[in-house]
This record gives sequence, C-alpha cells and structure tokens, in this order.
Amino acid sequence: MLIQTEAVILRSLPYRETSRIATLFTRSKGKLSVIAKGARLPKSKFGSTLQALSVVQAVIYYRPTRSLQTLSECAHISMVRLEDLSRLSAGLRMVELTNALMQEEEENPEVYDLLVSVLSRLNGTHTSAALLQLYYEMQLASALGFAPGFDREEVRTLPAKGGALLYDSGLIVADAEGQRYAKRASRPALRTFAILSRARLEVVAALTPRNVDEVRQLVAQYLRFHVAEAYPERARKILHQLQGSA
Repeated sequence: MLIQTEAVILRSLPYRETSRIATLFTRSKGKLSVIAKGARLPKSKFGSTLQALSVVQAVIYYRPTRSLQTLSECAHISMVRLEDLSRLSAGLRMVELTNALMQEEEENPEVYDLLVSVLSRLNGTHTSAALLQLYYEMQLASALGFAPGFDREEVRTLPAKGGALLYDSGLIVADAEGQRYAKRASRPALRTFAILSRARLEVVAALTPRNVDEVRQLVAQYLRFHVAEAYPERARKILHQLQGSA
C-alpha cells in the first residue's frame, strides 16, 4: 500500500550505481529504511530531498513484511541549511541520536514534532546551537521514559560551590557523599541541566550559553548511563576532525 507522511531524513547512503538507501524518521510510521531507486542519476526526481536534515513529504510503497521499503516520491517541506559548522554539527548530532535510539516502525509523533521544531530553530542567528542540541537530547530522554527526577527547590537552593548530578536517578543534590553514580558540577551548570530538562523550547532558545562544555558532560554522562552501548559518538568525532583540519 502507499502511505504519505512527513519525515526527517536521518541518514542517506549511496546504493549500487544509481540508487540511495535512506533512513527516515516519519511522523506516522516512526523510523523506516527506504530505497530510492534512481536517486543518484543526474535528473533524478528526488533531487536534493534525501540530504540529511531535510524535512520532507514522502510517499512510500509500504509492505509490512519488508524491512526495506520503496520511496516513491519525496518533496521538501523545509531544508535546514546550516553553513555554520557548529549548527551543522548540532543538527547532525540530533539526527544521529534519533537514529540510534528510536526503534524501527515505533510511531512517536511527539518525538517527531520535537525534532522538527528544534531543527527549525537552528537557522536562527541568535540562538545557541549547542544548547538547542542538548535540549533535544534531554527532551528525547524524557520522551523515552528516563526523565531526570530532580526537585526544583533543591536546584534553586544549591550552594555557591555547586553540587552533583546523580545520573542513575537524575536527582540534583548538594552533597553526593556515598553516591556511586554521581558527577560533581558547578551550580550554573546544574541549573542549566535542569532548564534543558524541563523548560519550553522558547526559553532555551533565548538563553545565553554559559558553562556549555560542563553541561555537555552532564548530559552525555546521563544519557550514557541510561542507553549504554546505544549512545552514538560518530557526529562528535567528525566535528573534532573538521575542527582539527580547519
């Protein structure tokens, strides 16, 4: 049967001489692997729609018994054009994480809408790409069932010397003595972690980035604990390589 759905292109790879295999995160069917026959030909009907980070309207010839579906048509809804390296890296990181953590054909329109809304914000010149990326990571964690369990009042009353994140539970505490899974951090970094976990996108988009590297370490430690081997690293490594050759 034919299905029509919005989708974000998570990944796209050449296949044989003329085709491409792409991973789509669709709004109605979750993550799907598709083959776009003839997509590598000079006058392909798919054009540039299969580039990672594209938001598209896709028509898919779908058969439940197949793991690789056939992409029939694809048209841009929007395309995230990110010439700035930090914004491109943030976008690639978000789709990489989505690809790694979402299961095949696991419908989740909440995560789809989250991804599209955060990607659209990356085009803004007055937003922090790093904070948007970390916001997406924490919101994805919440959607997958492991939202941090900290108490707002305890975060508000953290001492000047800071405290710790208990990354097994997501609690933020002033004293982590005797805790096995704890990462100490400054008060500003822990408060930013809390904001990324529970604030609205509009709030995060207006934040001035501070202690970003420290916050990134908190988010990475938290996610690694909860998703273990599924936690991807490829986009981060590529960014380091690009920065080293710049």
